[in-house]
Amino acid sequence: MRKKTIVFLLGFIITSSSISAADKKIELLSFTVAPVLALQENGWAASGIFDFTPRYNIKDNLYFTPNIGLGILLNKKEDYFPLINAEMLIGIILSKKYSLEAGGGMQIWYDNGGINPAFSANFLYYPSKQISVINRFFFGYTIVSLENIYTHEIRIGVGIKLGK
Repeated sequence: MRKKTIVFLLGFIITSSSISAADKKIELLSFTVAPVLALQENGWAASGIFDFTPRYNIKDNLYFTPNIGLGILLNKKEDYFPLINAEMLIGIILSKKYSLEAGGGMQIWYDNGGINPAFSANFLYYPSKQISVINRFFFGYTIVSLENIYTHEIRIGVGIKLGK
């Protein structure tokens, strides 16, 4: 019985990712996937990140989206380490095809710098038709402030929306 309930709930969540609530629209099953180019004054590293990006429309042209992600970076010793990204972004819809997002939060670099403030800006392009589960393409920039150094992260990736 318990297993059937869990399967039913997961199916319900996946098939109803958009919920209307008093003229507000919530897109729960929204994600981004992107390679990351991280630049510092002493070098660079390339890797990838996967973010959970649910969206809540405040007005017709304004929304906010928490951006919670997991990625991998490479340090100076050429050791990979995990990072957690946690930010809140505000988005402005410029047209049916374009929007801008900006905001901030933190990145947690395990065993490589700890908890650091992060500020991001993204440019999003929505194609006329969704391509399978891909509903947007984006270019993003994040600056992460470590103790005495800044890391500049550049992302070019895709947005994934499951359900309606």
